[in-house]
Amino acid sequence: MRGGPGTTDPERMTWSGATLQALLISAYGVKTDQILGPGWIESERYDIEAKVPPGSTRPQFILMLQNLLADRFKVTLHKDTKEFSVYELTVAKDGPKLKPSPIDPDYKPLAEGTPLRNNADEDGFPILLPGQRDAERFGNGVVHSTFRMSTMSDFVTDLESLINLANGDSPLSPVHVVDRTGLTGQCRPAQGAADPGSSAPSLFTALEKQLGLKLEHSKQPLDVIVIDHVEKTPTDN
Repeated sequence: MRGGPGTTDPERMTWSGATLQALLISAYGVKTDQILGPGWIESERYDIEAKVPPGSTRPQFILMLQNLLADRFKVTLHKDTKEFSVYELTVAKDGPKLKPSPIDPDYKPLAEGTPLRNNADEDGFPILLPGQRDAERFGNGVVHSTFRMSTMSDFVTDLESLINLANGDSPLSPVHVVDRTGLTGQCRPAQGAADPGSSAPSLFTALEKQLGLKLEHSKQPLDVIVIDHVEKTPTDN
């Protein structure tokens, strides 16, 4: 099975043309600015294929990837903290407008490779397929987003992408949103529209008025990984 960074099937994981930086991001759950190491980890590219035991969990997969980096690239590192400019996500003064989603025993995630449609309701919000958790539509300078059965962790990841869009930055630019809402579980269908331009509500305004959440700038210490040693040429199997 071939594909881009992080492609997996039940028996193998394949990385095609991946940088070591991308591998470290997947292995340690950090962003580009949380990796302190030599500059070439952002440019040198590698094709990697490794067997994965059937039924492996996400934590087991991550540990296998960390072990692969230590074995093939001789990566040794230590963790530290560094102060970053972040966005704190909190509950607005009138309370959240998100509701807990009841557990659906028949729910099945959307199968990988399922063709997505671009249907929208009368207000311009994406209509989700069964098993689809979120979608975005962009038109006339306005982003319409629909979320379903999303944890706050899922929502924060999507929110970081929306912030980049609103700022006119690359989707891969490192943005840090820290969840301070205290909300747990999964949320029922939620919709929000924000304008990265000028006419519709800003992302900040839309979050507060439509979802009852608030974003504020802050400085926070976050984890970083410091590479003590790494070899540019990986060892053979």
